[in-house]
Amino acid sequence: VDFARLSWSAPPLVMSKVAPTRRDPDTVGTEDDRKPQTSKPSKPPSVSYFKLFTFSTAPEKVLFLVGCGGGVVQGISQILMFITFSEAFDFAASSSSVRDRVWTAVAEFLRLAAIAFASGAVQSGCTQAFSELQKGRIRKAYFQAVTRQDIAWFDVRTAGSLPSRIQNDIDVMCMGIGDKAGLVALHSSMCVTGLIFGFVRGWRIAICMLLCFPFMGVGAAIMGKAMKDSQGETQSWYNQAGAVAEEVLFAIRTVVSFGTERKELERYTALLGPARKGGVAAQFQMGLGMGYTFAVIEAMYGVAFWFGARLMLDGFFGVFEARILQGGDVFSVFFCVLMAGFALGQLGEPAQSLRGACIAGASFFEVINERPKVEQGAGEDTGLEVVEIDSIVFADVRFAYPARPEITVLNRASFSIQAGQKVAFVGESGSGKSTIIALIERFYDAADGTVSVNNIDIRALRLSSLRKLMGFVGQEPVLFCTSLRNNIRYGSPNASTADLEKACKDAQLDFVSKLPNGLDTFVGSGGSQFSGGQKQRVALARALLKKPSVLLLDEATSALDSTSERMVQETLDALSSTGRKVTTISVAHRLTTVINSDVIFVLKQGVIVEQGDHTTLLEKKGEYYGLVASQAGGDAVVASVSKSQVQETATEAVEEKPDSKGGASAGAAQELTVHEEEDPEKARAAAILKTYKTPLMRLAKFCRQEWICVLPAVVGALAFGAKDPCLAIVLTEAIEAFSYVSPMATWESVVDTMQYFIILTVTTVLGGVLQFGFIGMMKEGMTMRMREATLEHMLRMEVGFHDDPDHTPAKLSYALQTYAFRAGNMMSGLGAYAGVMGALGVGLGVGFWKSWQVAGMILLTIPVTVAAQVVAMQAVMVGSKGDGEEMKMVSQVMSDACNNVRTVRSAGAEPSLVELVERLQSKVVSSGLKRAVLAGFSFGMSQAITFLVFGFGFWWAGEMIANGTNDFGEAMTSMTCILFGAMGLGTSASFLGDVSKTKLACHDLFQLLDRKSEIDGLSPQGSVPVASKLGQVEFEAVAFAYPFRKEVVVLKSITFKVENGDSVGLCGPSGGGKSTIFAMLQRFYDPAGGSIFITENRTPLSTVDIRWWRSKIGVVGQEPILFDTTVGNNITYGSSDVKAAWLEKCKEMAKIDFLGPDGMETAVGPKGSRLSGGQKQRLAICRALVRDPAIMILDEATSALDSASETVVQAALDNCLEGRTSFAIAHRLSTIQNSKVILVCAEGVIVESGSHDELMAADGVYAKLQNQ
Repeated sequence: VDFARLSWSAPPLVMSKVAPTRRDPDTVGTEDDRKPQTSKPSKPPSVSYFKLFTFSTAPEKVLFLVGCGGGVVQGISQILMFITFSEAFDFAASSSSVRDRVWTAVAEFLRLAAIAFASGAVQSGCTQAFSELQKGRIRKAYFQAVTRQDIAWFDVRTAGSLPSRIQNDIDVMCMGIGDKAGLVALHSSMCVTGLIFGFVRGWRIAICMLLCFPFMGVGAAIMGKAMKDSQGETQSWYNQAGAVAEEVLFAIRTVVSFGTERKELERYTALLGPARKGGVAAQFQMGLGMGYTFAVIEAMYGVAFWFGARLMLDGFFGVFEARILQGGDVFSVFFCVLMAGFALGQLGEPAQSLRGACIAGASFFEVINERPKVEQGAGEDTGLEVVEIDSIVFADVRFAYPARPEITVLNRASFSIQAGQKVAFVGESGSGKSTIIALIERFYDAADGTVSVNNIDIRALRLSSLRKLMGFVGQEPVLFCTSLRNNIRYGSPNASTADLEKACKDAQLDFVSKLPNGLDTFVGSGGSQFSGGQKQRVALARALLKKPSVLLLDEATSALDSTSERMVQETLDALSSTGRKVTTISVAHRLTTVINSDVIFVLKQGVIVEQGDHTTLLEKKGEYYGLVASQAGGDAVVASVSKSQVQETATEAVEEKPDSKGGASAGAAQELTVHEEEDPEKARAAAILKTYKTPLMRLAKFCRQEWICVLPAVVGALAFGAKDPCLAIVLTEAIEAFSYVSPMATWESVVDTMQYFIILTVTTVLGGVLQFGFIGMMKEGMTMRMREATLEHMLRMEVGFHDDPDHTPAKLSYALQTYAFRAGNMMSGLGAYAGVMGALGVGLGVGFWKSWQVAGMILLTIPVTVAAQVVAMQAVMVGSKGDGEEMKMVSQVMSDACNNVRTVRSAGAEPSLVELVERLQSKVVSSGLKRAVLAGFSFGMSQAITFLVFGFGFWWAGEMIANGTNDFGEAMTSMTCILFGAMGLGTSASFLGDVSKTKLACHDLFQLLDRKSEIDGLSPQGSVPVASKLGQVEFEAVAFAYPFRKEVVVLKSITFKVENGDSVGLCGPSGGGKSTIFAMLQRFYDPAGGSIFITENRTPLSTVDIRWWRSKIGVVGQEPILFDTTVGNNITYGSSDVKAAWLEKCKEMAKIDFLGPDGMETAVGPKGSRLSGGQKQRLAICRALVRDPAIMILDEATSALDSASETVVQAALDNCLEGRTSFAIAHRLSTIQNSKVILVCAEGVIVESGSHDELMAADGVYAKLQNQ
């Protein structure tokens, strides 16, 4: 029995609605969002099995039925093979006409081989071909249904997990209507046929056999539990550890800055321990279940022959002839009933797959049948065509997000916008500004009131034509992992080159000309190769390329420096002068960007409290006046404010928006434009497999603590592998006993044989437990230590390592999960090889001892037998294998569409994406059909070879008996030992796993571990300087280029000196090197030229203990990274022994006054998703202050705060920075004008330095920036 083909499957994932993982915009949230859901899971819904054939045609249904028919014939042929096998024993044992009777059996084997080949090929080929055809249609329908759903539909689901859930549902459905259906037919027919033949040929023995089946059920239950524990406990535990690793790798700069590498490694390692224990326990259970199951089979052999001998002694006759029951009769009944039982057991897994397909089908048809309330799919977009947008009117609009209907975001908002107007919405965070943008794009419909376009209810308009007239630019631009050119063309694929160049020029993409590849430059994961300002300009160019009638700007220039902002703002202001009535609608916190607006709407708590132009609103001295006053610094300044001269002011960042993308992180964005190029990974893998030698001794060091397990594991594997040839010896003895003339002699011989059956069963159980249990101990120990070592090495690497496109957080997390797991399978190979040696050693030894002639000839069939089992296993599993590079492309497109649904929806790119998926998957279907034909041929051939090998063996053994070379016992023992040894070899070899993947994993793992870190933050070698002025910093002719863009020099011989306690402001154009200076100061990189000195002793930074140095620095970034834990843990992150009084003072300074009833135990959610942008930034400020650092680094530290909060927090920062050295990057120059030293950076050099007054008096670059 080929146990390698037994498999278990987990139930499919059902794409059910889940609680939103992010806050809705304009809200903070309530305590309920942090409470875990404890409701009892209900039984998953399912659909009728026949409903899964909805997308199939009549010829395809016939193809499916033919495949199932092939499975029925295949099952019958398996039973007939064992009957022929049993009868051949009687033929060989008879004293007369041995050769003729053996030839009769051989002819029967040949006929069955032909039937097995044809039926196996039809079964596997037809069912898999049918599955591939349906998979293409279902995937298109599923994707089309998902892309037409409302944005609200994505809000209540984890959009990031949608692509994997969709793919899982499709795979489960198609598996249930494909190969698994053929297996159901095969096992069902085998079960029924086996029982019929068993009862007909010997009903008493058949009943005796059936009474033994419950004992086999115990073994199956043990193995099933072990598999469930292995896939459930171990995997779930590692999922927690994997989530920690992914979070750490995504926030690697924050982790490095706060020196928490060791802490995060310990957190990860703590979760690996339980995973190891669960894996070891599951392996011992697996060994017990496997050994027990085989032992029960061996015991059943003994019981069957014992009972048959007893029946023979009592005078019972066979069924077909008036003769005494013979050994072949017992043998055939035994195998018929046994195979019926195994077929029934194997029927469970494919039957469960059919049930899983029905459950996955329920999820699929739920999406298919769900009709969106807002979006209009193909054939449904029948509203009025919109050619130009002349007006937009909100009339008493009330709105609450569907995910949080209890919170009103807009409350009776009314206003009108005319074509060509420049309109702005201002107000504090949570006032509803971004919600208005979403309603204008009709991502949602208002709960009450009306949104009208051209005096027509927006719901009556054709959505596709409406959105074509709109261009959107947000504060957090979405860039895809492809070239700049493709990013800009996204949404306008047919734009001309001239239009593309004009859009780039209007968006001030001047930095592109300095890149070696220009517009074909790879932007990196989420645009990681570019600054925030550069990314925002790319997004602006993408919007301008659409030539929109309405331009929606949600803090579109917030990440630009003053010069770039002014130039882009002039471009936006000049759009209306081109002859087209371009309406500009802005959400702004930086009020200098809206002073030229025709109408400014001021929102407060979802209500428009003021409206008018800049001058009119100032004269009212209301809410708007207060916002300007808080930003400009007082009434005296406000009085002098005009449209032509406003100081650069501080602002809050854009309010948080509902993240229907499943995560707004740059790292989550993937490439949308898929290049149909050959993956060089295949060539790399082939080269490695050809030349690489796995360092076994180095691998063994990872499990040196378990070396004591080697001996019992090898002994157990040898015993477990030898069980099959040993069983052959005992079986031959028992069968030969039935050839005796005297029934008493038969009975006595069989009784003597029972002791060998008992010894064999005990040895089998012990062998299974020893092999799987102790191999599991070594494997799990190795896997745990490899993962720990891998993450430790990743954290040890310099920051430049993580800048490599090949080392994105997603790729490193995947490597962390798979490398160690696959390399750990090398230990499974140890047991497999030992089992192979046991099977071959006993099989060959006994076979040649009994008859070298028979053994030598049968030996030639071993490679064929092994190949047959391997091919059969691959043929069964081929349906679950990947579809190659084309399938990756399809998955990539689907993932991009779900993760960036707002960008896709704004561009109206849904039809083109569906078309792209259909075009790409046509290749997938074509290759799938070819694979189905190959799988059918392979499966049929593997089944036929088994029949041919048995026929050949009996023919040759019969010849030796007929010639008198060997007697029956010698010939049959030799033949069965070789054949059963070959089957044992195949069973043991099945535990090897994928050797090529193991080898590749070892190569990649050790390649990573052998890489030397240029700046080792885990084991620093530097010294701690003895100095009193830790804040004194000096850059001396520092030059630098990023490791993966060495051709672009970022810093060009920069020199400056900062005294201890000085406040330093950095300003200048985007890409001028400001953020790079901060990175150099934290020693994320070492200079390519020049040196950096610290303290009054001018200690080179490269010689200092890097962990000590980073502990003296507090960092607040523009986009702070928070961890999925409580507020308290985030604030004290990287700090130890924080006193309560100091903590409260820091909270007060950072204005942490927004916490709910849970206080410091408030959960912030993944990446701080439960907090608004301003709240996250205040937590980051508090986190930096708690460290009481000697140097503070502030990268737009107050940019995400509203005006009132910013004034308070800025004052607090000014107080807490006294006595400390501080560095601040600012695009709003008002935030750094009180700095003692201001460094103006441009083109990688410091063009000016001095105080505000000195630079203004010099009337140079800074003065020009100040006056813009």
